[in-house]
Amino acid sequence: MAEPKSEVEKRKSEQFKEFMSMMDVVDITRRKDKAVKEQLTFDEQKKEIKDQLRKTYSGMGTEVSDSQLDRAVEDHYSKKWEFKPGKENFGTTLLRGYVNRGWIATRILLPVAFLTGLSLGGWKTLGAVERARLKELETNAESVVESAYATRKDLETQIKETMNSHYVAQLNDHEKGDFSNKTGSATSYLNQTDDFFIGFSINGEADNMVTPENFAFVGEKYSNVDSSFRNARGNLESARTILQTQEEIVLLTKSLEDLTAQVKATNPPQLLKDKASEFYQNGMDGIKNRQLSSAKNAKSNLSQILTDARDFGNLKNDYMRLYSSAQGIAIEPAAKEQLDGLNKNAEGYIGLADVGNLRKSVELLKDLNETLNQEYKIEVVNAPGIRSGLWRKSNDNPPRNSNDEDPQGKTYYLVVSAIDKNGREIPIELRNIENGRLDTVTMWGERVPFEVYLRVKKDKLDNGLVDDRENKYIAEKKKGYLSTVPLIQDTSGRILQRTGQLTREENNWRRQ
Repeated sequence: MAEPKSEVEKRKSEQFKEFMSMMDVVDITRRKDKAVKEQLTFDEQKKEIKDQLRKTYSGMGTEVSDSQLDRAVEDHYSKKWEFKPGKENFGTTLLRGYVNRGWIATRILLPVAFLTGLSLGGWKTLGAVERARLKELETNAESVVESAYATRKDLETQIKETMNSHYVAQLNDHEKGDFSNKTGSATSYLNQTDDFFIGFSINGEADNMVTPENFAFVGEKYSNVDSSFRNARGNLESARTILQTQEEIVLLTKSLEDLTAQVKATNPPQLLKDKASEFYQNGMDGIKNRQLSSAKNAKSNLSQILTDARDFGNLKNDYMRLYSSAQGIAIEPAAKEQLDGLNKNAEGYIGLADVGNLRKSVELLKDLNETLNQEYKIEVVNAPGIRSGLWRKSNDNPPRNSNDEDPQGKTYYLVVSAIDKNGREIPIELRNIENGRLDTVTMWGERVPFEVYLRVKKDKLDNGLVDDRENKYIAEKKKGYLSTVPLIQDTSGRILQRTGQLTREENNWRRQ
């Protein structure tokens, strides 16, 4: 019984695929370095080709046996696929011309011709492959045309929407002329693509207009279309920029008017009203001259005036309350003098409606009230793992040794904290004696004479605590005072004045 036609075609197709894969392997092998190949034996060459064939089929997802691979290699070396030139005739001349068409011919036509012996069936196969390839190219060209048509319609819509913006009517004559030129140029560039779409489409449909005879010209002519689209977009963006500037002008004008109205509604001092009017006029002048940076700056200044106008009344009330509170608790002459200075400055700022400096004065009054209300004692630290005293190298001369009972070249400190009546540590701002920087700390070193250091050390060694009153308390801060009152005495019984603080000891006092 004859083999069904479909099975024959299927088998031929599989043979063709096998052949093509083997040709790929052979081509790769032949391109290898000639010097290396000359060193290979005949068996090694066949093994190499066999390995390459196996990898190729594996990459295709096809399982092949060793016997199939061996047969393919043997067939190759037995010249099964060798091409024998025939006599020159019209057919071979036609074939040579077709081969020169490029990749399709050299990659598909020639191998198929070898397989089929230039039989009629081979030519049919070649024709089908070529027609499929040409159809694919034609379809791609149609897609290019239809996509370009959609792009043009989208640009036309954008141009129309831009031209219909309500901001166009608000442009001055110069801007209207510039806007008209930009939108007109964008439309003109789109019109330059008319011939392309007339030649390759009907209302954007390219199926019937792009043919095997003309699809090759689509790509050539599309480069001009793409250039026209870019130019149209550039002019459209320029036109939009003109409208965006006008939109920003409208919004800035409204903001300036709204801010001015809000300032007036707060009923501020006349000086603030005058400043608001000045900034408003500056902004409107900037808008008139199309100087948007000037108008934006005026808007920012008006916003600050509004903030100041709203804060002025509250700041004035805060100042009066804080001043009255500080007056009631200030005892120390230095505190009263500082309070009087703050009061004088604040009154001047109120008279000038200088809200910025009035705001600073109120903050200073808050700090003064907080300090005047503080009550604490500075006492030597008694805590596990923390030293109660330490020494540092003196700047005058180097120490002889590390013995703290030898004062040569050493400066002595007691480790202290400020503790309020509830036992809480109070953060204190102090100037570091070694570098002059201000630090806010809850633990620091208080400088004392060598003899006092030794006395406190002896107290500490007695029972592990510095608990004698004459050693424990360094100074006291009372309510109504800015400064502290010294408490600790020297060995002769005189009160020790505070002579310096060590605020950054790199935690050395934490090593017991």
